[in-house]
Amino acid sequence: MPGTQHGLYPTREDTPVTVPAVVPPAIPVLVGCSPVEAIAEADRYINEPRIYYTHEAYVAEQGSSADYANYDLAEAAYIWLSLFAVGPIICINIFDPTVHKSEAASEAQTFADGIITLAHDYVQAGELVKNEGETETYVKDTDYAIDYATGIITRIETGSIGATDTVKTTYSYADPGQVTAEDCIGGVDGETGAKTGLSAVDMVWSEFTLAPRFILAPRFSVDPAVPLVMAAKAEAVNGFFPCLAVADLPTTVSYYADLPGYKTDNNLVHERLALTWPKVYLGENVFRLSTVITALQAETDATNDNVPYETMSNLVLKMNGACLDAATNKVKLGLDEGNLLQKNGIITALTSPVGFVAWNSRLSLYDGETDPVKTQWPVARMFDWIQVEFFLTYFCKVDRPGRRVVQTMVRSFNKRLDGLTAAERILGGRIEFNQEDNPTTDLMNNKYVFKTYFTPEGYAEEIQAGFIYDPDYWANVFVS
Repeated sequence: MPGTQHGLYPTREDTPVTVPAVVPPAIPVLVGCSPVEAIAEADRYINEPRIYYTHEAYVAEQGSSADYANYDLAEAAYIWLSLFAVGPIICINIFDPTVHKSEAASEAQTFADGIITLAHDYVQAGELVKNEGETETYVKDTDYAIDYATGIITRIETGSIGATDTVKTTYSYADPGQVTAEDCIGGVDGETGAKTGLSAVDMVWSEFTLAPRFILAPRFSVDPAVPLVMAAKAEAVNGFFPCLAVADLPTTVSYYADLPGYKTDNNLVHERLALTWPKVYLGENVFRLSTVITALQAETDATNDNVPYETMSNLVLKMNGACLDAATNKVKLGLDEGNLLQKNGIITALTSPVGFVAWNSRLSLYDGETDPVKTQWPVARMFDWIQVEFFLTYFCKVDRPGRRVVQTMVRSFNKRLDGLTAAERILGGRIEFNQEDNPTTDLMNNKYVFKTYFTPEGYAEEIQAGFIYDPDYWANVFVS
């Protein structure tokens, strides 16, 4: 039988205010090609999300190449992790050298100093080396040795190949050019459940417990089928996490005024889709604008305590200028031309009085839609970010006793919104739990409905200033 305790006995109770979850505002998930042919086959990651915080870590696991036209993930790793020094990035490589390959047939080469160099490197095993007339097939390791990585064939002196013989080679080689938009879109295997391409974005949360904030497919989003799949995925990654899809319009559309028509013809309109054009260059290197503006946005977020309320528009890009597919094929847009693209929901880059900058904060749905959440880049990002933060902060309250949940969530989230208001990240906000939204029958069925109201900071997109001649100031001529 328990006895009466005599004394003072402190106990610990749950904190009535919940600390908000930390949500990185600019995590990109990039679907594309890495130069993994340089990586041992057993160590390659294909259709698997991998996270990188440094450029060195990316290179060690995915390879290195300056062929950014083919290897868009190598481009993104350089831009994000080296040039802008922001991260992490999450890469999903879809290039499989054992699948994506091409064949060179009867390639003629003449030995000099005991070697020939094939036209392609990363040769697949199973090559054929024949004499010039293709009547004799030479034997590997008897007549010649081959370095599959470099494509160098070395003549063995004791073999049948003469010192200056011409040989013909037939071989397969890893070819990232064989990767298609269909590979990027990917899907789910009906038998194994394995996810490929953009479908593998759903694996990010389970792998890293990070919510994607951008979805990019830099090389493949010029195909009009890909951006729409990206946008559909961005509506609710893993069934909940909303984010933005950022795509590139093709630079084969070389005249800016033709872009609105191209956009309309291909139905590239979605509240979660941002479109960019053209490319940009630094020295001789050419980069896709989607990769660069998202890195610039991540850099901007970092200067704002990782609150994504400020747009990257009219901020300086670390580039020399805009171009089509080559740095020599320059694109020079004026403000009027850039504003035509803005009116049609296309983000671009131009030279303003600030410098060479990103230009436009309007999403692809702009021009016909007036809802700021669906058309304005910083407003959409703030809504997504606060929604994700709310989800991650209060998911632990699911299945807990209802009255305490209501009290804790209303009290703590109002404090959070008050803090964002005081920091001038939003203009104001509140969360409510109202009786009219929660009829007794719903509460009996354990359903609770909250409503959150808030307004992100606006941005001064159009500033008008009138200058007026005032003749009254002539009176100053007579002032001694």
